[in-house]
Amino acid sequence: MNNNGSMIDKEKASLYNSVFSTREGNLVLEDLLTFVGYYGDAFSAGDPCVTSYNCGQRRVVARILNLLGKGHAIDMIKSHHERQSVDG
Repeated sequence: MNNNGSMIDKEKASLYNSVFSTREGNLVLEDLLTFVGYYGDAFSAGDPCVTSYNCGQRRVVARILNLLGKGHAIDMIKSHHERQSVDG
């Protein structure tokens, strides 16, 4: 990647962080992660079209998490697992 490309990525990452670092942004991100089944299995037995669709949905939130950085993704996953322990 050239210097210009990495600068664009840094700018995008900064924009994503400014949106998703807020309380509201975290709630929206958690909703997206749950809605697309990010914490579950994308595989649908016997239906490769559904599996592909599920993988596509997960790719969108994976991009958001990637731009937010690994630490943010880990925090979101820990938070999800903690809620599952309390709820379930």
